[in-house]
Amino acid sequence: MTDKSKETVGYAIRQTHVAISRALQKRLALYNMTSPQMIFLREIWLEEGLSQRELSGRVGTAESTTVSALRVLERRKLIKRVAKTGDRRAVRVYLTPAGRQLEFDVVPKIHAVNDMVIQGIPAHDLEMLDRTLARIRLNAEAFVGARSGRASARVVQENPSAAT
Repeated sequence: MTDKSKETVGYAIRQTHVAISRALQKRLALYNMTSPQMIFLREIWLEEGLSQRELSGRVGTAESTTVSALRVLERRKLIKRVAKTGDRRAVRVYLTPAGRQLEFDVVPKIHAVNDMVIQGIPAHDLEMLDRTLARIRLNAEAFVGARSGRASARVVQENPSAAT
């Protein structure tokens, strides 16, 4: 690895992600939850009754990864998976009372970590960060889609501050 590789956007985003993940893990250690488990729970907290396939799409993981994570959450009695009548493959995911309680315990701690990591950053800088990251994400998705033949190769060239 050269020093130049540390100057890439991907490197900076990855280092930031690792630092925030560590801060979250420290704050949530009491609950013995991994970051991937928390990511799945967050989606279920936002909307119950999703299929395993829908969860995979929202989280951005392979269905086999989703199934493994859900098995762990189910063993911990945080979720329940319910097969649709007449089609056992169509499994929907719901919270248990323990999973719902965990939301009330954990979400304030997640917000506290978020507040800590953005401390001292002006609101207009955070808005610019959101727009810039959205543009980077769209450009990366367009590139991946173009490489796989699923989407246009057009990568947006406008000024990131003009993105919404």
